[in-house]
Amino acid sequence: MKIEKDKIQHFGVCLIATLVMSCAAWFTSGSLQTGCAVGIALSAGLALGKEYGDKNATGNHWCWWDLLADFCGILAAVLLLMVANTLLELMIK
Repeated sequence: MKIEKDKIQHFGVCLIATLVMSCAAWFTSGSLQTGCAVGIALSAGLALGKEYGDKNATGNHWCWWDLLADFCGILAAVLLLMVANTLLELMIK
């Protein structure tokens, strides 16, 4: 099974966007839960906005597979943040 290049790009952009925005909100608020909520919301908005733009662009279309790749990138970022938080808590103890 071959994964299309644009799906990898969707995954990567949402992964990085979620990590950056979640970390910024986490460090600002002091709460991982708040940080993840902010990162998820902003990255989901980015993904939906991109697809809406594609839908309205000439010669392009809405693609649910792109949104699935976006969601997977967001999920991977949240899991990485949770692992990082757990490791930080273990190091502090």
